[in-house]
Amino acid sequence: MKKLRFEKRSALRKMKEVLTVVCICMLVTAVFANVPVKGETQGITVTFGELNDDSVFVKQRASGECTLAAATMLVRRAALLAGNPAWSSITDNTVRSVAWAPGLYWNFTVSGITVTHKSLSGTGELIQMLASHPEGIVIYDTGYPHAILVTDYTDGVFYCSDPANCCPVGRYPISYSLIRAERATACWYVTTALAAAVVRDDLVYQSGGLEYQIDPEDTESVICSGSTKNKKKVVIPDVVSIDGKQYEVSEVSEEAFSGNSSLKKLTIGANVTKIDKQAFYKCKKLSSVHIDSEELEEIGQEAFANISNKAQISVNSMVHKDLLLKSSLDAGVEILVNQQAESEMVSYSSKRM
Repeated sequence: MKKLRFEKRSALRKMKEVLTVVCICMLVTAVFANVPVKGETQGITVTFGELNDDSVFVKQRASGECTLAAATMLVRRAALLAGNPAWSSITDNTVRSVAWAPGLYWNFTVSGITVTHKSLSGTGELIQMLASHPEGIVIYDTGYPHAILVTDYTDGVFYCSDPANCCPVGRYPISYSLIRAERATACWYVTTALAAAVVRDDLVYQSGGLEYQIDPEDTESVICSGSTKNKKKVVIPDVVSIDGKQYEVSEVSEEAFSGNSSLKKLTIGANVTKIDKQAFYKCKKLSSVHIDSEELEEIGQEAFANISNKAQISVNSMVHKDLLLKSSLDAGVEILVNQQAESEMVSYSSKRM
């Protein structure tokens, strides 16, 4: 009996040891699963517009607190890029509680974002730093003295947000701030690995003679915003390649081709869901339009107004025909509905409505 009780106790001890090891492994896995590896993207995307919305930026509350306000903007943007849903709750008082003496600490961590200080050799180094720091860099001019947040370097121009109350709110060229980049002698920057990729929805991309912008509501799609020059024939494709990545063309923007005096023939691709208002307004020679999309959901007012009065517009369904008629078509324009059950075209005149 004693031997049996001993064997039972021994088995129980072994079971407890195994369970302890399993629990520790599960805990370690859970902890490290949420730690981003430097340079690793966690599938988060933030548009350039979101990162530079006026609500992200703050102003200093008192004289001598420019570094505090600039650092607050830096941390808020970094938290947004880190996927922190509570980034907007980070205020100057949040930073003040851990990084203010008075005077901003050279090194500090707030809301999971670590910031450090270094000397700055010049604008060349600042440009290099901005290339890998989409959250921005706080620069400081010891001669003035004053600090601002430099947000980005785009098309040869430094952009910033100056916490001084005499300067505008939001992002703007550095020429509107109180200091200049070439006079900066020191900076603060983020050392925490940030998960998000920034999508430049503010830029216009060109491909095949057409212009596109990344859709801020769906960063896997683009909006066709016009053409590089007036053309007689325009084909808006199903997909387009931008910087080696394929995007669906989902929309034609407001006034995208408005007033194109050369356009005669138009094909709109299969992935377009919206043609915005006045997209082809006053394209007076436009006489042939084929809308290939079966996913079309919206046609804005006067999208095809003041085109040729002999124009024919072909669509894939009666629903699309109704969308066209509600968009204020001119008398004489014909809508041709492609009947899928039969390979024939049935003509409906907008004059009948």
